[in-house]
Amino acid sequence: MSQRRITLIRHAEAAYGGGPDARRPLTPRGREQAGELARKLTHLACPEWIVHSRARRAAETASALAQACPKAVLTSDEGIYDAWVDDLIDLIRLTPGQVRSLAIVGHAPTIGATVETLGACTVGATPTASAYMLECAGEWEDVSAGACTLVATVGADCSIEAPIR
Repeated sequence: MSQRRITLIRHAEAAYGGGPDARRPLTPRGREQAGELARKLTHLACPEWIVHSRARRAAETASALAQACPKAVLTSDEGIYDAWVDDLIDLIRLTPGQVRSLAIVGHAPTIGATVETLGACTVGATPTASAYMLECAGEWEDVSAGACTLVATVGADCSIEAPIR
């Protein structure tokens, strides 16, 4: 049985005001957070596939990760912006079979709730620039509630907590 890795990431700190929510860019601190989070994630494992919300702040966070992981495919998914847990699980199930590691960059509270659902665990609040790495046995289409194990948490403003096993 194959092992799959999912890294669920909440975008880095974004600016407030000045236009529509989806167009909010990262703050200077957010850009630093995104780079630091990407650096820490590369110490664990670079994802092969990075999918992000259409929101500018998520795209900028994902771009920092893609720069740190140059072999990763970077793509946007319109649905992540308004997604809830079932939507993200559906997206995960559609991941191409040859991909072994996936990162999704999205928003609170969906990122945290999805980690809790997949990992049958409690993570609480998801601060900006935080990542949760889960391992799942089987194929992408087999991913479901409780089917994964949370193996690491990473925050731009704190140390790597891994493995959690």
